Amino acid sequence: MPLLDLCRNCASNRGTKDIDISRSYEVLGLPHDTTVDELDETYLQLTLRLSGASGSRNKEESKEQQELLDMAYHNVLARLLKEFREPFKADYSMQQVVNGEDRIQPLSQHDTYMWIPPEAPPSPINPSGSESSLEDLGEAPGFSMNEIEGDIFDAPDRAVLIHAVNCLGVWGNGIAAQFKKAFPAAYAVYRSHCQQANKPYDLIGTCLLIPPQPKDYVQEMTSKRKKNLCGRNGHSSTVVYKKRHWIACLFTSIGFGEPSISGLNPGKDSRTRILIRTQQALEQLRILLEEFQPSNFNPETSWRTDDDKPGEIWCCKFNSGAFEVGWEDTCARVEEEFVGFERPWTVVERVAKDKHGGQV
Repeated sequence: MPLLDLCRNCASNRGTKDIDISRSYEVLGLPHDTTVDELDETYLQLTLRLSGASGSRNKEESKEQQELLDMAYHNVLARLLKEFREPFKADYSMQQVVNGEDRIQPLSQHDTYMWIPPEAPPSPINPSGSESSLEDLGEAPGFSMNEIEGDIFDAPDRAVLIHAVNCLGVWGNGIAAQFKKAFPAAYAVYRSHCQQANKPYDLIGTCLLIPPQPKDYVQEMTSKRKKNLCGRNGHSSTVVYKKRHWIACLFTSIGFGEPSISGLNPGKDSRTRILIRTQQALEQLRILLEEFQPSNFNPETSWRTDDDKPGEIWCCKFNSGAFEVGWEDTCARVEEEFVGFERPWTVVERVAKDKHGGQV
C-alpha cells in the first residue's frame, strides 16, 4: 500500500491518539533496523509529499495525516535515541582495572633522562605565571534568567545573541529579518554554513557560534569638509566601531512558515520536535561557550584577558515567534541545560520604538 494511502487509512481508523512502534515503522515505510539519517530523510520527503499535490485537499484530513506522521516519527526517533544511549557494558570489572593499575611502574624522579618536573600552567591574566591566582578572575555571577524590556541589539560589547534559525539559510521575517539587517556578515556565514551541509537535516539540533564579524561592527563614516584653498570640496572619513556581538544560531527547525514544494521548504517543524532540537542545540552551545572558560570577571583586568571571548548572553523569547512555541517551554529547556553555568541570561521583551528611538 502506498505510504500516503497508509497515512490516510491510519488517520481515519485510529481510535486513540497514540500508535505503537510497529505501526510507526509501517506508517513511515521503514525497516526496524533503520538509522536516524534514514528516518529524517524519509520524514522530510513524506512531509513534502503530504503538503504537495499528492496530499489531501481537505485541510482537516491533511492535518490529521501530518499529525500521524509526526507521531510515527517521534516514536521511532525516541526508540533510536534510547538504543543509542544504552550504557556501555565494560568487559572488565572495576577491581580488575584497579589491580591492573597497581602493576604499572611510574617513572622514578631519579631517572633524570626521563623525568620531566611538573610546571604550573600560565595564568590567563599573567602568562608568565609569576604573580597570579584564580582569585584575580573575580567571582562568577552564576546562572539565572533575568527578563528586561528593551532591544536585544542594545546588548553590551561581546555579548552572545541567541537566535533560533531554520536549516535552509533563510532569515526572512520578524526578528530574523532584523538580525539579517543588523549583522549582514554574520548572515553570510550562517547561509554559507547551510549551503555547505549535505542535507538540511544534518544541521538540525546543532549550534553555530559566529564570532563578531568586522564588517558588522566597523563602519567608515564619510563627511564633507569646507572648501580647501583650491576652492574644491573635500571629504573626511572616520572609522566608527560599534559593539561586537557573537551570534549563536540554534538550528531548531528544518524549515519555516508554511510548506512549499517549489521552494523545497517543508515548513516549520512541530512544536514537540522544535523543543527536542532546541535542547540539543542548547547543549552544544554550552559546550562551545565553556571552551572559552574560565572567564575573567575582574573589571580591572578583563579588558586585557577576555577581549576576544564571548561575554554576556542575551536573547529574545526565541521560538515563540514564527515557530509558535510557548516561551515557557523553551525557557524550561534553557534552565535545564545551563544550570550551574557561570553567567546569567538576559531575556529581552522587545519594546516598540518610534522613529526618534523613543518608546511608543
